[in-house]
Amino acid sequence: MYRGAVADERVAECGIIVSRDEIMRIEPFLVGRDDLEGRLVLNVQKKGATGTSRSSQTSMFANGTLGRIISSFEQSSAVTVEMIVTDRFGKALCELRRSIIFGSAATKI
Repeated sequence: MYRGAVADERVAECGIIVSRDEIMRIEPFLVGRDDLEGRLVLNVQKKGATGTSRSSQTSMFANGTLGRIISSFEQSSAVTVEMIVTDRFGKALCELRRSIIFGSAATKI
């Protein structure tokens, strides 16, 4: 688990959960007040044996939680993750920028 920087008192915690088995999975999370709603932007760049790819996901959320969003990659990947969460008015709630190389510790960027 890698925690993001909380920027608002309505958020208790946020970040990403990384699962590593045959593939690497990245799942963003947010724990906020029940009346909190807004937008998640998740940008991921993957570099691995099959090349480099980028993905960007934007999702609306409600009830203080992001729901279930998962990005998956081959286990030999180096991944750079950027997560930005804002409320419905565009105010920052949480940010995370992290580089992860499978099989090693994460490096903050």
